[in-house]
Amino acid sequence: MTYVEFMTAIEEFYGPYDTEFKREYVFKYLMDKCKKENLDYLFSKLTETFPSKYKTAPTNAEIKTILEKQFGVEEQSQLAWDIANDSIITCGMYRGVFFEDTRIQATIESMGGWPKFCCRNPEEETWDKKDFFKYFARYALEWKLPKPKKLNGINTDDKFEIIGDKVVCLEMLEETKLLEVKK
Repeated sequence: MTYVEFMTAIEEFYGPYDTEFKREYVFKYLMDKCKKENLDYLFSKLTETFPSKYKTAPTNAEIKTILEKQFGVEEQSQLAWDIANDSIITCGMYRGVFFEDTRIQATIESMGGWPKFCCRNPEEETWDKKDFFKYFARYALEWKLPKPKKLNGINTDDKFEIIGDKVVCLEMLEETKLLEVKK
């Protein structure tokens, strides 16, 4: 399937895009983010995930969701590993942390929590990295993201560092508090 064939198939399945601008925007995004040989897979996953009853052609965000689920997990894992390790330097093990990417938070929890992650044995770095990649890949391929929460450091006070976009993280924290109050 070519990019033009993909766009034609999408519009036959969902109906045309509202505007030519949206169509061109998605087309350019596809050419930039998706290899030609993956278009058949992407089309089948899109039609599986977003049925035609919605009669809305997929957006870049929906396409990105599918692509991230299948492709680039290794690259995402490496980036997450780098973010987590940089956070050790900036935050230390005493303070808590809150990651914008909840997959990083869930991965560190799976490895024993923030203080344990910070105190890894340098001789075991290769194995720790493999474990991190394994856990992160599992969370990266799940459709439902882990619930956002603060990872406690050794000091369990309310002080913590935000890793990522501060505005987004604060909104996530507020949303989490509202959900806990409703229970």
